[in-house]
Amino acid sequence: MGDNRMSSSILVSLLIVAIVLAGVFGVGGKAAAQNPAGFTFADSMSNERAYHAATTLADGRVLITGGADGFFPLNTAEVYDPTTDQFDTTGVMAEGRFGHRSTLLADGRVLVTGGQTENDRFIDNAEVYDPATGEFSAVEPMSVGRAQHSSTLLPDGTVLIAGGFSNRFKFLDSAELFDPATSVFIETGSLSKARSHHRATLLPDGAVLLSGGFTDGATLSILTVYDPAQGTFADKGNMAEERATHTAALLTDGRVLLAGGVGAETQARTAETPLNNAELYDPASGELEFVPRGMLPRSWHSATLLTDGHVLIAGGAASGSGVYGIAGLYNPEKNRFSLGESMAVPRNSHTASVLHDGSVLLVGGLIRGQRFTASAELYTPDVEAPTKTPVPVVPTETPVPATPTPAPTPAATATATPTPAPAPTTLARALPAAEPTAPPTIVEPTPNATPVSGGTCSASGHGVEAAHLALMLLPVGLATRAVRRRHN
Repeated sequence: MGDNRMSSSILVSLLIVAIVLAGVFGVGGKAAAQNPAGFTFADSMSNERAYHAATTLADGRVLITGGADGFFPLNTAEVYDPTTDQFDTTGVMAEGRFGHRSTLLADGRVLVTGGQTENDRFIDNAEVYDPATGEFSAVEPMSVGRAQHSSTLLPDGTVLIAGGFSNRFKFLDSAELFDPATSVFIETGSLSKARSHHRATLLPDGAVLLSGGFTDGATLSILTVYDPAQGTFADKGNMAEERATHTAALLTDGRVLLAGGVGAETQARTAETPLNNAELYDPASGELEFVPRGMLPRSWHSATLLTDGHVLIAGGAASGSGVYGIAGLYNPEKNRFSLGESMAVPRNSHTASVLHDGSVLLVGGLIRGQRFTASAELYTPDVEAPTKTPVPVVPTETPVPATPTPAPTPAATATATPTPAPAPTTLARALPAAEPTAPPTIVEPTPNATPVSGGTCSASGHGVEAAHLALMLLPVGLATRAVRRRHN
């Protein structure tokens, strides 16, 4: 009898062990291979920064340059290594800058252009970062100082620099090409409208789509295409919405998702009211299509194409001083947005970079209370999701915040000679019915960890921006004067 009880006890113990092991490793090992989508904390940078630039290097690391820390523009740079989950400081730029751009060249170096620094000065100089040495070196300056411009690697290896604003906050209609072989900038065609805070997207045919932006006294809805063969810009119609500080993401089918941003009210110096809609531009037909509502109203967010063809919409500014702590996902097959995972830290004006394993690194930005942060986090897509058509390897900008991925070699993006698209049909301004999904509360939640900034961005304080509107139209000048008053 005792032996039977002992045998039963052993049997039960073995069964419990089997259940535990099944839970850990999964039936047939499947559970162990699952890696659910979500955000997790990454290592923090050594500097708090926002309005910086980020570029994924050819070896998979991510270069973070410049930005502002709540007091001054930064000349420092850091490199994130995904194999160690650590940031390491690297070379120092010639001067602090924010609102600049960084672009991966075909030879693996990184071109850093423009930006704004202290004393209301817009920078015309440019530098090239060499990952092999970890150093920055100066190249010939641009034709004019500019910030909040666009920088796009073309299939022939040159880089198109377009628009932005300059000294005395003059909006620019000029553009120039950087030739890595000679390290010289050469002027090219001019835009029909001067603009800043626009987005530039390399299209599958090698042309570049410029969308929206701010100009003097207005927000733009205009779509402009640069033809590298002719060296000219041509307007291709208008979006249904005027938008700036929005995002532009190239989809796997060649269309471009233009999402969120702010409209005309910002230029009127009224409250910043982000847009809660998106549009699809088809370069093959030149037509625009509205995306049914389902996107939360965001600006200064990031939009990143994932390996399964979906687009991750992360963070962003809400009306007033709100910051979003929940992501969204755009499904191109259903042409609609859905709510995603909660972020580790609600943030806006950050950067988002795709790593070689398909995960996304979000770095810095502004968090609750418009504080600058050194924190970073990783978004891991659902590995069980089916893989769609391979993502085209094209460079993207780092934005405003604006969002960066590894740039291709010229051979990787070489395509047929660009064919000018017909003018798109202007969309009706009547919006489709909203999705039934109820949006979450617009948030300024307390981050669930401590890596936050001491620097702030407030209208009466000493931050680099007096507010987001100050960054849009009057960025660092207000700050540097406030800083001088503070220290005198």
